[in-house]
Amino acid sequence: MNTTTGRTRKIVAGLALAGVLGLSACGVANTADATNPSPADQTTSATGPAQGRTGKAVPISLNDIEGQAEDVIDMVAANDWPRIRHDLADMQSNWTTYQPVAKADGVPATIQTDMSAALTALGKAVAAQDATATAQAANDFSAGTVEAMSMYDVGHPVQIGRLDVIGRQIAIDAQAGDFNGASEQIKAAQTQLDEVSASLTDHGGKDVLTQAQATLDQMRTYVTEQNADATNTQANVFLEIVDGMEQLYA
Repeated sequence: MNTTTGRTRKIVAGLALAGVLGLSACGVANTADATNPSPADQTTSATGPAQGRTGKAVPISLNDIEGQAEDVIDMVAANDWPRIRHDLADMQSNWTTYQPVAKADGVPATIQTDMSAALTALGKAVAAQDATATAQAANDFSAGTVEAMSMYDVGHPVQIGRLDVIGRQIAIDAQAGDFNGASEQIKAAQTQLDEVSASLTDHGGKDVLTQAQATLDQMRTYVTEQNADATNTQANVFLEIVDGMEQLYA
């Protein structure tokens, strides 16, 4: 395992987004940041969907690049390197298109810088066909897309996007045998779930919320037991539940 992807990662997928997320590096809410919400957090009310500071729909290039980053992670599991290289080329093209838009729309420079760094790391990892590093870099980039998308009228709270990234990170950590990292990610997931629980309930998601909590509790048990396969399975269950959360706002 690459030591740069261990405990030194920021809590959501390794980007320097602790300040953006209002989280400390160990996944616990930073009390100092809690009274000064970040620009991304200011786009989302406690109980409602993101309104987006720009008042605009999500740009096509950003929407596409989000899906391509997730597809890379799926294709790593399938060991489909031709598809991964194709996705990478599309990501690089879409990122070139979106960068001037991001600047014009006021996406924080820190997010743009971290996304660029993650895409560079992804290119190197793909060239080396390093599966672990490829999945990690793709999820790092995906974390940035979540924060960038919160600037637009995405239609659901930003916490749901963060839960998607965190769920994938739990699987990545478990597969790498990084159970300390997985434990920290579960703490981060709990923080985001608590923040969005009122909104989910208001949108008829009481059962989804219950399922998500039960899955997090189960993952805690498997992480304590250092059961990588079971943790990975439950992480994927959690991702399906998060997809259900998003559908509540459709």
